[in-house]
Amino acid sequence: MCDSDLPYLEAARRHDPAAAEFLVRKYQDRLYHFMVYYTGNREDAEECVQESFLRFFAGISAFRGESAIFTWLVRVAMNTAITRKRKKTPRTGEYVECLYEELPEAQAVRDETAAQVRLAVRELPEEFREVIVLRDMQGVEYQEIAEILDIPVGTVKSRIYRARGILAEKLKEVASGQ
Repeated sequence: MCDSDLPYLEAARRHDPAAAEFLVRKYQDRLYHFMVYYTGNREDAEECVQESFLRFFAGISAFRGESAIFTWLVRVAMNTAITRKRKKTPRTGEYVECLYEELPEAQAVRDETAAQVRLAVRELPEEFREVIVLRDMQGVEYQEIAEILDIPVGTVKSRIYRARGILAEKLKEVASGQ
């Protein structure tokens, strides 16, 4: 855990709203961006982030600080997304709309390429999508990914390697027009 978070964590445990607000502001954008990629749409991402913070603050007294706060929040958010996915059918098409809303209109060719990459990532099997989003899109280190997913670092590296290979093949197909 980041040492600078410790005073805020302790204050939040004492139900200090300013400390809780600090922690939310520090991590909410990063967690939201991860969840947009992970869930494929903004609404689910927002709900998962909100629920993650609610669960964090509800269980803050049990949080031992053995991992980073962000690591814990990502794991909770991913579990929330998985539970939500089981309860309802996925929203096809929303993901594409979300991508085009985020991208600037002035760069049409670049936008199309970025959309194709994001869609290719979205189509990856979950075990590969989660590692590629954490590593390549969020910049999370291998060790922290291993902690988030509760898997060995070697497995993280293997999944990233395989995910990149799958993406290369998918994008090769897109580039060739198949």
